[in-house]
Amino acid sequence: MSSIQPRIGFLTGQLGLGGAEKQLYLLAKGLIQEGWHVFVITLNPDREDYWEGPFHELGIRLYKVPVSWNRLKRIYQVAIALNKEKPQVIHSWSFHANFYAAAAGFLAHVPVRLGSERANPRYSLNALGVSLHKLNLIGLDGLLTNSERTAIFLSQYFPHLNVYVVPNGIPSLERFMSCSESRQLFGLPMDARIIGAVGSLVPVKNFGALIGAAARLSLDESNIYFVLIGDGPLMDVLKQQVADLLPPGRFLFLGAIPNAARFLSAFDLFCMPSYQEGMPNVLMEACVAELPVVATEVGDASKIIEHGVNGFLVPPNDIEALSDRIHQLLVSPELRALMGKAGREKMQREFSIDTMVNRMINIYRSLQESYQQSREYSRDHQ
Repeated sequence: MSSIQPRIGFLTGQLGLGGAEKQLYLLAKGLIQEGWHVFVITLNPDREDYWEGPFHELGIRLYKVPVSWNRLKRIYQVAIALNKEKPQVIHSWSFHANFYAAAAGFLAHVPVRLGSERANPRYSLNALGVSLHKLNLIGLDGLLTNSERTAIFLSQYFPHLNVYVVPNGIPSLERFMSCSESRQLFGLPMDARIIGAVGSLVPVKNFGALIGAAARLSLDESNIYFVLIGDGPLMDVLKQQVADLLPPGRFLFLGAIPNAARFLSAFDLFCMPSYQEGMPNVLMEACVAELPVVATEVGDASKIIEHGVNGFLVPPNDIEALSDRIHQLLVSPELRALMGKAGREKMQREFSIDTMVNRMINIYRSLQESYQQSREYSRDHQ
């Protein structure tokens, strides 16, 4: 590449708490360390989202596009920011922002326009249908996903779409609170055996299955606790399920906690009972915290969890299998320690931030080179 500092803009729906937003922050930080100029455009300007502060601390300029039903107006406002920054790449970080990145990037003559699909594409296909979904991709030079299964799924519907797969990265040295600090903060006994989970309380996360698994374990006279960090529309429903099935005080709802990964040290093992996932950040964070994992075999969970090595994979909504694997880990501290160590080593070996950033840079450079070659070809054949 030339000696000119490469410039990239990210367009995101919002910067609130979430795994995708954390990955954007980690990528932006890595790009800055590699000499890139980075700016971010958010389509949710009405409140101070959690990740806005960390981006400002990196010295990243943040543009806020006001909410409006007028799409043309919003496209124009994104284009104004792009004209001011003049990036070589505009990268949409969420599916519904792809349209704005493509249209505004075209108006602002941005050479490379890249989209993303970080959620399960079945949702957008079911909501929009194939035709509208395809319309949302027009004008993009490619689409990034963090899941191989998502890439395979998309190729079935959009065989001519350039799809790039870059798995999430995870810091090798997350800042965890000590076990004693975390348990004291949550009011949990130091000698308890604690099963933890983190996620939004929405149907696809299927935390009802975790409650069902807890009900199959003997909790009345045991020192076993379940702790769920997260908030969402199913909070009251899940609390009622706990009240109906479990002894009081054995299943704790802690609500949403910023940077919840800090508190993973409070747990003895981690559970993810989801129906569907992409590349689950939460599993990677649990592995870095040296927690053995019991997770459903959905999305790219099997890329993170090797069955029998750093955890167990069970079929979705198989409450019996989920509870059996939890019990197997609860009764064996030796197995928990062995799997926890294997999980951390796997994260350091295969999912480092440096690996993720380098893969992204290679994609950006490849797309820039393709654009330059296309221009030269057009000029030569005029």
